[in-house]
Amino acid sequence: MSQSIAELRRHLSRVTPWIAVAVFLAVVLLGYYAFLGFRYLKESDEVDSLTAQQEQLTTILSRIASDQEALKAQEDSRQQQFDDAPSLFNYLESYYLVGILSDTAQESSINLERITVADERLETEGGIEYSIQPMSATIRGETLDIYRFLSLLQEKVPGTSIVNISMSSLEGLPLAQVQLLFYLSAETISEG
Repeated sequence: MSQSIAELRRHLSRVTPWIAVAVFLAVVLLGYYAFLGFRYLKESDEVDSLTAQQEQLTTILSRIASDQEALKAQEDSRQQQFDDAPSLFNYLESYYLVGILSDTAQESSINLERITVADERLETEGGIEYSIQPMSATIRGETLDIYRFLSLLQEKVPGTSIVNISMSSLEGLPLAQVQLLFYLSAETISEG
């Protein structure tokens, strides 16, 4: 072993100092870059984890944004319904309603035999006072046409309530007695 050490000293004595410095620098640089590579691998794992979390958050935020858009659309729709509500009660005269009944009867191919108009009255429901125009109509036609008449009437005047309907003469051309309520206006009752 002492011979090996002596031989190593001899070889080292032949090596010039700049080669020793170069080898030392190479070992230091190799260690430094190995350390940087290790840190890079560690940080790249963290970057991958953060990227996955960012994608999850982006998905959640886009879902929240679309939910907000849907809620905004619902709010706009409800506001439009609220703004349109007064137009449901804009039938101020009973003769106007008789005209709608007559036109609807012609559209649905039935005969409007008689219309009776009762006195307008006020009713309160849920803190809202309604002006109501009761009417009754005697109509004759096929059963499907009578139902179509009632459906069309409710489309034309959304503030219509069908209180009662009775049908007779079913073996021939049916005759129907229909009692209707038309809600003409609505006012909120203030408490106090």
